[in-house]
Amino acid sequence: MYKRLTIKTLSQAQKAWPDALQAKCSHDPYRMTWQQMTGIGEKLTGRGTPSKVLFVKVGKGVSTVISSRQAQIDFERQITSTKAKNSGLTPYINKEYYCETCGSRSGECHPDTGMCFICDADDWRPVNE
Repeated sequence: MYKRLTIKTLSQAQKAWPDALQAKCSHDPYRMTWQQMTGIGEKLTGRGTPSKVLFVKVGKGVSTVISSRQAQIDFERQITSTKAKNSGLTPYINKEYYCETCGSRSGECHPDTGMCFICDADDWRPVNE
């Protein structure tokens, strides 16, 4: 199962993924959005391959993002493994929740365990939160 870690500092991220990088962006007050910082984090490692965003903090004048290419590779591997494990099963669907780990809004969960059918995480959040 993919373990979602609560990352708040670069040193925490680098313990799990040594290639983790942090970007701090100075900007005019209230001019940066979470979506913009996530976009920066996804491209932070360069090399034309996406990175997994581990942490985003949007501040008044300085915002921070931490991401890792290796975390993205691990995550993609977990999704592939989960897909193979769940082949032949019909998921239970509950549209009232979404998976915060993989972002799936389909509400598909394993019929026996209740874990996300896409990434095998137990990180459900209410849709109306």
